[in-house]
Amino acid sequence: MISLEKKIEDNPELIKKFNKILVNHKPHFNESLCSESVLNKISQYGKKLANSCTQLCVVGLGGSSLGARALYEALDADKEIIFFDNIDAYSFEKKFQLVDKDNCHWLFTSKSGSTREVLCLIDLIVQKYDNFNAKDNCTVVTDDKPSSLLDWCKKNEVDVFNIPLDIGGRYSVFTPVGLLPLAYMGKNLNEVVQGVDWALNQKELIAQICSGLVDSFKREEWVHLYWIYSDCLQAFGLWLQQLWMESLGKKLNLDGEPAPRVSSLFTARGASDQHSILQQINDGVKDKFITFLSDDRAVSFGNALGDSQFPGNNELSGFGLGKLCLVAMQSTYEALAEEGVSTNLLFLNEVNTKSLSALMSLYMVSTVVVAEHLKINPFDQPGVESSKLRTKAILSRLSKES
Repeated sequence: MISLEKKIEDNPELIKKFNKILVNHKPHFNESLCSESVLNKISQYGKKLANSCTQLCVVGLGGSSLGARALYEALDADKEIIFFDNIDAYSFEKKFQLVDKDNCHWLFTSKSGSTREVLCLIDLIVQKYDNFNAKDNCTVVTDDKPSSLLDWCKKNEVDVFNIPLDIGGRYSVFTPVGLLPLAYMGKNLNEVVQGVDWALNQKELIAQICSGLVDSFKREEWVHLYWIYSDCLQAFGLWLQQLWMESLGKKLNLDGEPAPRVSSLFTARGASDQHSILQQINDGVKDKFITFLSDDRAVSFGNALGDSQFPGNNELSGFGLGKLCLVAMQSTYEALAEEGVSTNLLFLNEVNTKSLSALMSLYMVSTVVVAEHLKINPFDQPGVESSKLRTKAILSRLSKES
């Protein structure tokens, strides 16, 4: 289902160490999947929404939307989902013009129930209606603990789905955060369970992924670039970026000492970015670890090309556009390896609910296991709090001045 090819040598000792960690590893991100009653409730609710509206509008930032968006953009669906995942005022107004207010349902997601941006967006959305019936027009996904959002839900009799308290936003894609949009799309949630189960049994593959990443730190490769040759997986790259950087980019380790340096993870887009960043990666300082990512659909789909209208451009005659995509990826992958750039290639043999669930599970486990190896807490985010406090202080001051 998912294969890994490498142009870098394995580190047997690291792989052995990660395999040892994985023996006792018990993932917690799949808690919602372990309850048949929870899955049935979400499935039935998603079907009810699909039968009652033509649009689902998801409001949430970061982990409250990136996972669901990654699934939506990768999987074929007849149902439309619009994501309100930023506070750009102009973009919001343009996007809201696409909303059919008579045939949409709002899904408000906030892990804490107090995310300022989400609460502000809810206020703005309610103001857009002459009479916003919260009970019928929206559903909320949040923690089951006191918050202003939960109080609002109780006051307005809004349906609420809870995120398990011990699952942070960036690990929440297999809670109602991601499962409700999947159910609305008509996807079988049992396939999510199958994909997660498959991934959790791939201990050798996880150990290889972890080993490759940690080994890159020893080579001082401080940029980990996912070069994604599949448009449908671009949002997965953004989800992975948050998972990696928010989980592992810490000032202190578990002992209160300076944490080890960890690479920054970014994404690039297929052949398009061969024409924008390849020069620097190929000829510049070898401080990057590149993972190429694609899927069978992207490299095999499409009608065969006939004779070209342009002299000297007939190499693809008889092949589809996917063949050019595959060759572009493979040749870049091999050319960079020859130049001494550390590279590997991750490939999905199919793109469906099961394979996407497996891919996301592989990386959630790998991130937590790398954190354990480095003695880092992968579940907190202390570096985000100072910005929140400063924002609150500035808004309070502006409010007093006005």
